[in-house]
Amino acid sequence: MIPLKKRLIGAAIALVVPLTAAVAIPQASGSSVSEDDWERLVVAPSSSVKVSAGQEQLSIFEDASAMLDDHMEIWGKNHFDPDGTVVVNVTAGWERVVGEDLNELVTNASAPIRIREVDHSSQELMREVLDPRLPKMDFAGASVVGATVDPEENRLIISLTEVDEDSVNAARVVFGDDVRFRQGQRFEPTLGPDRWKDRYPYSGGAGYAPLNFPYSEASCTSGFAMRRVSNNVQYMLTAGHCIGTSGPASYNAAYSLVGDGSVWANLLGSASGATNTLNSSGASWAINGHYYGDLTVWPIDAGDPTIFWGGRRATAYSTIKSFNTDFPSTTETNLCLSGANGGNNCGWDVVDVDVSATIGGAWVYPLVHVADSSGPCVFIGDSGGPWIKGVSGGSRAVGIQSGATRPNQPTGPCEAVFTSIHTAYGLWGIVPLTG
Repeated sequence: MIPLKKRLIGAAIALVVPLTAAVAIPQASGSSVSEDDWERLVVAPSSSVKVSAGQEQLSIFEDASAMLDDHMEIWGKNHFDPDGTVVVNVTAGWERVVGEDLNELVTNASAPIRIREVDHSSQELMREVLDPRLPKMDFAGASVVGATVDPEENRLIISLTEVDEDSVNAARVVFGDDVRFRQGQRFEPTLGPDRWKDRYPYSGGAGYAPLNFPYSEASCTSGFAMRRVSNNVQYMLTAGHCIGTSGPASYNAAYSLVGDGSVWANLLGSASGATNTLNSSGASWAINGHYYGDLTVWPIDAGDPTIFWGGRRATAYSTIKSFNTDFPSTTETNLCLSGANGGNNCGWDVVDVDVSATIGGAWVYPLVHVADSSGPCVFIGDSGGPWIKGVSGGSRAVGIQSGATRPNQPTGPCEAVFTSIHTAYGLWGIVPLTG
């Protein structure tokens, strides 16, 4: 057993634990576990974990995340110890990059925090699993449907559609024994029929039909009205897989019901070339070395700082009062989705952040993974819709709906993935309108 090394960093004791998590595709790393011992590589299915962290710890967690968000090459994600201590995981050389700022955060922290050096950044661990060949590979009848990084263990966790001796041993040939496996479910794009009629100025949570689907019905949901910080030009944000991808230019159109409800008008007007974070295969593509989930925008003349709020044919609104500037906390509970077909859908808890998932057979990254034990599940047609957290006087913008398990089911358990709202600012410099 390798002994723990301790060293003083700022005002905290940092445990520097040599850890390994090598992933290679298509070659395997060396095996140290016999085929009969495959169960040792299996972990429990994903679920939201509650820790004893108060508001001060959550604020420190978010401050550390914001500090490292632009330095993914050294960041191994943060996690909470069982007692609520914030643990910041960074790779060697972090002092040269964020040493001064991070040490200041530790010194001035009003709650326990420690810095831990790990062998791998989350970016390094996730890079190999984003190989476009992976979703099509067969592992004794099982497929890879998701992946995340366990920051505490500093290793990759792979989700398989089936977890048994044959599938795990087949996957070990590719991933080796430093990776862990768990049961996962496929996330399906939540496209579909039916919707309200939105009117100028445009709100989030409204139904529309992209040109690449029959626009006799609404197939997706608008997310949030956004503005570019630099010049206040306005856009509507929604899911990339709804409008189409960066491939076919004809997909850059979105239709909404007008008049008596039998006429559909193009919300894009004469505008074209809606920017999309997905490539022509429907997978997230690297833009300047970064991935931006499942997003697209179209220009609008004017938006409203509201989302539709209520049932499927709602006419009421909720005002957007604020928005997240980073991934939601892994302790966040009772998030709500306002979908074109599902209406208000609350009671969702964050399971994990900065995860990847196969949606429609293509890798999408980074995403937020949420779950609801009782349901109802996300409905077909809710793709692109706004995820929010209720706050005094309205809502806080959290994300844009992407995919879900068990769509249209009236009761849980249900899981969903969405793109964090802060990702849109990182790519386009846009933020939600607030009122």
